[in-house]
Parts: sequence; structure tokens; C-alpha cells
Amino acid sequence: MAPQVKTKAELLESIRISRELLNKKFAKLTPEQMVWPGSMDERSVKDILMHLVDWEQRLIQWYHQGLRGEKPQTPAPGLTWRDLPKLNQMGYEKHKDESLDYVLEQYEKSHQEIYHLVESMQEKEIFEKNYYTWTGKYPLLIWIDANTASHYAWAQRNIRTKVISTANLQEKPLNKKKTARYGEFSTNGAVIYVKDLLLTSLFYQHTLNFLPSQQEADFIVLKKENFDLILVKTPAEVAATIQISSPPALREDTPIKLIFPVVKLAKTRELANQFGGHLFPKEQEWDFQNYRVCDGFDPEGNIFQVREPIL
Repeated sequence: MAPQVKTKAELLESIRISRELLNKKFAKLTPEQMVWPGSMDERSVKDILMHLVDWEQRLIQWYHQGLRGEKPQTPAPGLTWRDLPKLNQMGYEKHKDESLDYVLEQYEKSHQEIYHLVESMQEKEIFEKNYYTWTGKYPLLIWIDANTASHYAWAQRNIRTKVISTANLQEKPLNKKKTARYGEFSTNGAVIYVKDLLLTSLFYQHTLNFLPSQQEADFIVLKKENFDLILVKTPAEVAATIQISSPPALREDTPIKLIFPVVKLAKTRELANQFGGHLFPKEQEWDFQNYRVCDGFDPEGNIFQVREPIL
């Protein structure tokens, strides 16, 4: 289960630490650097922070609607989860012209609001499945984490301070990764059949920095640069025969192993453990060509390999 927290106190601590790391990431940027449109595609740091505010406020609204016995229209009225890229683009267009001061004010205000809201919740409503009908088969914990701690970690990875600090702020950056943007086709990819689409998707998004591109009832497309990772829901009759233990049994009877580049094996190991998977210990790393290499597995036991460049 992701995240690996068992109490409300642990959840609040996870939110606090993730937020502090995010704030530290952009603390030394100048106002000009904060609004430079090149941290993530055409998005600036300011845009990324406002994106977090948008989703925090959605969760707050959904929660209060649930308390009133209503069933929120998630993710937004008239839209489904398959429209997630469209919804995020709508949010960007709505707020892209807001001032930096306004966004920073909302960023702090929204966080305080959602943090105090979680503080006020009972343990059982956070951790019990089916406590609220609108959360589906998942506990409220998953929804809270996805819109707080895990989302802050995603933002931290996409605020590329090294790129920003060396950029010519007078020039708009060229988009060199057009094939990796939402809704466009990649030339490389892989398919994994999974029993739990949401949890496995969260693992690859937050551990290996994939971005959701398309979501349907029976599959999710994740993108990273010029690579599509397509998670397909295992047919019900087959899924009924599969039991996922904790930790999961490793699926070692396949001749194929996917390989993903990472910046730091140590950070990937930490994230993998947090989101229901595992990266094998440092003692099991090895060198291959110009990489430091290690194997790991996702929440369903699918084995993959990650490589950190040796500099």
C-alpha cells in the first residue's frame, strides 16, 4: 500500500517533511527565476506551485461534499479521470497570468488549510476502506497523500534548479521534448499487466518520475521523455486467481526486465519503499558500462532495473 504510513501522526509528518523539502528546493530562486517558463516544459516554478494549490483545493472540496453525504464529481464536473491532461492544462491556462506574490500567498494559505483539515480527521476515516463512498475501494489516505506529500515530492523533482540557475532568463526555452508532452505519441514503450491500476500507477509516477498522459477504466498511459509505460488492468477472471502479498511475490519467470534511468539510486530506493515497492540494498548494486545498477520490484512484484550514471 502506498504510502507506507500507519497512523495520522505519521501521515502528518510525511506531509510536513515533503513540504519542507519542496520549499527548500526553490528557496534560493529569485523572482525572475520563479516565473521563468522552463522548469517543466513551458511551466515555471510559479505554475507548478499553483498546480499544487488547485489539487489541494479540489481535495478539500471533495472532502466537505462527502461529509454532507454528497458524491463529489471527481476529478471535476463533466470530466473523468481520462481527461486528466485536459484538466491540468485548463488549470494552467486559468492561472498562468497570476502574479508571483498571489501564487505564493495561495500556496501557503492552501497548505495550511489542508494540513489543519487532516489534523482534524479521525484515524478511521483516513485509513478505513469504504468509509466514504466517493473514495471508491481506496481509503481516504490515498487521496490525501496523492494531493499532499506525494504531490509535493513530484513538484520537487520537476523544479529543476540547476537548469533554471544557468538559463538565460530573457529567452524562452526551446521545448526539446515535444514527443514527451501530453497527448503525443512516443516511439518507445512497454506494457505491464497489473491487478491494481491506481497503486501501481502511483508507484511509477512517484518513484521513477513518470507523468500520466491518458487514463481509462482498463489502462493508464504514463510518459517519461520519449517512452510510454502502459499499465493495463488484468482481466477480472485472471485477476481473481492472483493474490498480491505484502511484500509481493517476485515475478521472476519472465525473460524481460525493463530498465529505467535515475539520477540517484539512493533516492529511488527511498521512494520505492515508500510507494509499495522495493529497490534491493546498496550491497546488491553493481557497475555496468558507465552506470551504477540495481534491481527492484513494483507493488505487484514486477522486477525492473534502474541505472545511475557514473560521473
